[in-house]
Amino acid sequence: MAHEPQLVTILAWYTEEQWKLLKLRAADAHLLDETYDEWLEEMNRLLRRLKQEGNATVKCFVDIAEVELWCQKKNLPLDAKARSRYVAELAHDKKLKQE
Repeated sequence: MAHEPQLVTILAWYTEEQWKLLKLRAADAHLLDETYDEWLEEMNRLLRRLKQEGNATVKCFVDIAEVELWCQKKNLPLDAKARSRYVAELAHDKKLKQE
């Protein structure tokens, strides 16, 4: 019997310092959680749910200066769609370790 590939979910992850920069610079800052603690709590709930469902997860730590530069090179706003693309590329390039 063939082994089915495991779904891997890559999550953009921020330190508190990077979160504060994101809130200041993101085009969609109004859509983000109000505080880092709120965001972290929500992300930890998501991690637990994904793991309970049998999905592997990868935390991809994001440096706001780097994603801003990436967005500028691609002429994209610093929004959720661009951040998702950036994290997917970063994870692929670095072959990030699953949790």
